[in-house]
Amino acid sequence: MNSHKPQAASNEPRKPQITRSVQHDRPSRPSKADNATPTNSHSYSSPKTDSLMTTEEVAELLRVSISTIRKWVHYGFVPHVKIGRLVRYRRSDITQWIDERATEGRTGLVPDIGF
Repeated sequence: MNSHKPQAASNEPRKPQITRSVQHDRPSRPSKADNATPTNSHSYSSPKTDSLMTTEEVAELLRVSISTIRKWVHYGFVPHVKIGRLVRYRRSDITQWIDERATEGRTGLVPDIGF
């Protein structure tokens, strides 16, 4: 004998499902605009540690492709700094490098790497 009967529609209201939003105790991450100015109290600036640029930033500044910058780094044509596996460029070195090439004409602009 089956004692399980199908439930008939009851007049009792259904219990609402409770959905909870998760609230974190940690503060939200600051936006990039918040990081625009350094917040630490030791701002160390010298000619050797001026702002470092990425390969993408140098390529954009010089209006060449990223692969061109990487080739120039490989052949030692453009001044760069290696920090572990990262390649960075001092803004002052890049501007000085551009100024030196501006007076040399075409022969100073094309590296002798088989182009």
